[in-house]
Amino acid sequence: MTSTQNELDKRFEENLILGTVAEDKVYSYLRMNYSCVQDMRYQKHEKGTGPRLEGTIGSLILPDFAYYDRFKGKGLLDVKYKASNFFTVDDYKYRDYLECTGIMNLTNLLLVFVYEDEMYFYDSKEATGPRTFNNNFGKAAYVFDYDRSKIRK
Repeated sequence: MTSTQNELDKRFEENLILGTVAEDKVYSYLRMNYSCVQDMRYQKHEKGTGPRLEGTIGSLILPDFAYYDRFKGKGLLDVKYKASNFFTVDDYKYRDYLECTGIMNLTNLLLVFVYEDEMYFYDSKEATGPRTFNNNFGKAAYVFDYDRSKIRK
């Protein structure tokens, strides 16, 4: 294994830890502020993947949580840890999340970006994109404009 690969693996592991801390923070918030929350992060499938809906149409990636609340509605919610205030969600994940929301007969899809220890809650309808970025990943992504009014404590 090359030193470059070792660096990438180390960075991935560090980001995974930060992402889990961010998800745990949002989960605590949801449990204190929503009637019912379903944590789907640790569902494993025979393929070793995270939460999925699987069937005859194929496999769809599920977000981290489902929530059910008399006043806030019912929906899916995914958490993204960010090191900068440039908030994006991969195009393929975003489309899967939207499709899962419909299939599960839920009404909302929320994206929560954790940046500088603050939680920014966005409705999926606030996304722009998809936009293609010229970076090492070469992926399309949906962008959410940085807005401090989205912070929840």
